[in-house]
Amino acid sequence: MSPARLSERIPLSTGATTALLNRLEAAGHITRVREHSDLRVITLRSGGHIQARADEFFGPLADRLAAAMSHYPPQLLDEFDSFMADLNSAMDTHLGEQDTATPRG
Repeated sequence: MSPARLSERIPLSTGATTALLNRLEAAGHITRVREHSDLRVITLRSGGHIQARADEFFGPLADRLAAAMSHYPPQLLDEFDSFMADLNSAMDTHLGEQDTATPRG
């Protein structure tokens, strides 16, 4: 993700987002990488230790969710997945329309 994209997705100004990223980078949680031919483009990558911490935190939840879902037939889960995708699409469309209708200040 780029810093600009992150700034769009969280309710912080670009200056506050930059300050946040500076703190996360200083703590080793993220790195800024120039991997595009346009060297002005910066990509944010999580630090190496983040995956292990995420697995530690979310692993037990993933196991519980897998156990709960194992009781349902795959076809029903596919239908639910389609339903959720349709809801997500409807929300994205609505939010996109709101972004174009409401000027940012």
